[in-house]
Amino acid sequence: MPAKQLPKDGFTLWYDTQGNPTNPALVFLHPAFGDHTCFHHQVEPFASDYHVIALDLLGHGRSQVRSGNVTVERTADLLAEILPAEGHTWAHLVGVSLGSLIAQHFAHRFPDMARTITVVGGYSIFGDNSAIVKAQRSEMFKWLFLMLFSMDRFRRYVEEVIRPEEP
Repeated sequence: MPAKQLPKDGFTLWYDTQGNPTNPALVFLHPAFGDHTCFHHQVEPFASDYHVIALDLLGHGRSQVRSGNVTVERTADLLAEILPAEGHTWAHLVGVSLGSLIAQHFAHRFPDMARTITVVGGYSIFGDNSAIVKAQRSEMFKWLFLMLFSMDRFRRYVEEVIRPEEP
């Protein structure tokens, strides 16, 4: 996929595209700790019917941030800049986890630019999510602790969570 970039003050948002730019846009938004390659198995099959755009979200992959406003809302704003730059007035969005939050914010802020959104592993940004946020913070602190002291133990822990042992 050709690498493209949206330069800003303090960072550059990188994204890749594949497929015919005259086809409808399909945007892939990855989970935290990932990058655009999370969708490498999906890009080629969809590129025959869509202009696929896969971002490296701010602070992930090639989109490292030295300074600036790194928020879900800011990333939605940047996507609103990328679409017209790629010749699109709207897109279908697929977001996983963190990417699903960005997809929802994008659809809320730019309803005419979001034709559809697919939310995977996310939650509604409009409800009371205090219990979810509390559980996520607890899990994130556990991950941070493991990463600081043993990356090997962190990898094993993530693997256990993803594929728990069968009884």
